[in-house]
Amino acid sequence: VLHAVSAYDSIPLDDLSLNREAVALSDESIEWFPYSEFGFVWNEEDGSTLSWRPQGITSVFTSSGRELLVVSWYGREQEGYDNRGVRLSFVDYSDINNILYRHVLLVDEDYRTFEGMHGGGLFAVDDLIHVPDSRSGTKKVYTFSINSVLYIPENDRERFYNYVYIIPRTSSYDVPITPSFLSYDWDRNQALVGTFYKCSDYHVDSPECLADMHNTLVWYDIGMVNASTPSCAPFFSEMQGAVSSVEASDPENILLWSTSSYGSGHKSHLHSVRLPSDACNDGTLSIENYSFVQYPPGLEDMHIPAPRSVYTNYMWMLTEFGANDGTGNSRTVFVTNVKYLLP
Repeated sequence: VLHAVSAYDSIPLDDLSLNREAVALSDESIEWFPYSEFGFVWNEEDGSTLSWRPQGITSVFTSSGRELLVVSWYGREQEGYDNRGVRLSFVDYSDINNILYRHVLLVDEDYRTFEGMHGGGLFAVDDLIHVPDSRSGTKKVYTFSINSVLYIPENDRERFYNYVYIIPRTSSYDVPITPSFLSYDWDRNQALVGTFYKCSDYHVDSPECLADMHNTLVWYDIGMVNASTPSCAPFFSEMQGAVSSVEASDPENILLWSTSSYGSGHKSHLHSVRLPSDACNDGTLSIENYSFVQYPPGLEDMHIPAPRSVYTNYMWMLTEFGANDGTGNSRTVFVTNVKYLLP
């Protein structure tokens, strides 16, 4: 029997009980992530699990003005966790000596999990978190309200895999390409969606991969996008995330960054490109000139926070592979000043 939404009590995000503790990166560890100023690793269980992998990162503000990071994870089919779908981690990093977080399960309007959904790069505007659904045949983005966190009584948690909190879907909308990841450009007030396409067994910036028209991006206005909205290609292959902003010194240019990675044993690239503001008007992108920085394996999503953030003009990133995914891997979240990543 499916419950009505009113069956569970809604709690303010400020009252979310954060029951897990992350650990700030040491000065030695942070050197593995070029130009980074701060970062953390998950607790031992979340840092090593093969059942879940983190993918997307964004941030939200509670009603009291507290800023929380939000990280999406997907349940892996190989470990029998795909039936759990997607969860979000809400992270309070305001005290670097006491970084606390809590996992919250995403469900649809009927309280069913999104089985097999990847839950890639995401963004948040106002009170809504936008999450992509890249499952085969699906070109949709779902929204979830931070004002709709529901508390699950102990006697009803088994149906939610023992999660204490859930967030039901608020709405959905169509996009023209497979939505592997999302971000939000605060300068242009537009969302950005991109598609992951595997060109090689590991990421390489070869001419053949750079010319592949499967490597697609779309900028769009929220509420004004549909399956027919024009897209832009080609871009980098094996894209895991992308963000853009207007260049402060020349507003006629767009600064565009993207991450590319594939496999737990291969280094990742963070690409930086400068484009004219009308670069996508005819549906094509030219990326003849770009720069890149090399990062550890598994670099995933990226996020430039809203102007009100304490980390405005910074970029948050994360890696997906944990201690059990290969020698030397560490599942990490870190932040870098954008000025060090200019093309």
